[in-house]
Amino acid sequence: MAGDGRSARLTALDAAPLPPGQYADGIAVGPDGTRLGVAIQRDGGTHGAVEVVSLATAPHGPGPPGAPGFPAAVSWADGRRFGFFWGGAGLLRRDR
Repeated sequence: MAGDGRSARLTALDAAPLPPGQYADGIAVGPDGTRLGVAIQRDGGTHGAVEVVSLATAPHGPGPPGAPGFPAAVSWADGRRFGFFWGGAGLLRRDR
């Protein structure tokens, strides 16, 4: 949706699809529209990863290896902080 409330044109993101057995559990576009936060489930939901990518320079390959557990419910707190829930084994905290 455009800033004035009208429908906006969608543009495909030029990025490689996730490998078999992985899927995006949640996505959130950053407040300024330049970044995308993605929660990725791997290994049947036993491992996961969270990635924040630039929509201008999206990666074209696999992301980080992930950690035990699974991410979900991604959202931007503001223009700098990105939040998500982490379920399953262990606790994941990454400060940037």
